[in-house]
Amino acid sequence: MAPPPETEEPACHLPFWRMKPRFSGLDLASWADLIRIANLPKAITPAFAAEPLYFWSPAFKVNPALYARWSRQMTVFRPVGNETDRLPGTSLHPVTLPLAEAADGIVINLAQMIMDKRALYPRLDSLRVTLEESRLEYHPFVSNRNELLHARLRVAIDRTALAYGIRM
Repeated sequence: MAPPPETEEPACHLPFWRMKPRFSGLDLASWADLIRIANLPKAITPAFAAEPLYFWSPAFKVNPALYARWSRQMTVFRPVGNETDRLPGTSLHPVTLPLAEAADGIVINLAQMIMDKRALYPRLDSLRVTLEESRLEYHPFVSNRNELLHARLRVAIDRTALAYGIRM
């Protein structure tokens, strides 16, 4: 993903898995469905009902609490921007989390976002997820003291957590 034109030069690009899941056992196929289940503060429009649902996952290992937070933030904020098929000139963080492990995290990510936990938590056990589509994307991050900030979303990632995750 290319950084927005008004941002400073990215310090590095971090990898994220973008996954389009198909759920059996739960009616969840569009962005509007997730807004309803997660009770997100957004008005549901016909465009949201037609928009496919993507779950995001860091493609690098970090501790479980940070992984869960970044997966949820990227899924809810839905990064969009100019895509390019050229690798950037800045450093690329290594991919250390396989797609299969990221796909396993979809149910955990969904469980965090569900608002009606009494009604939906019992159904998570029988929920089956298969990936219809997946792809690896590198997102630009700019330097800010001890953190890296997503160039578009301004989601912060601690540099120490990244360094620790490489050794996991």
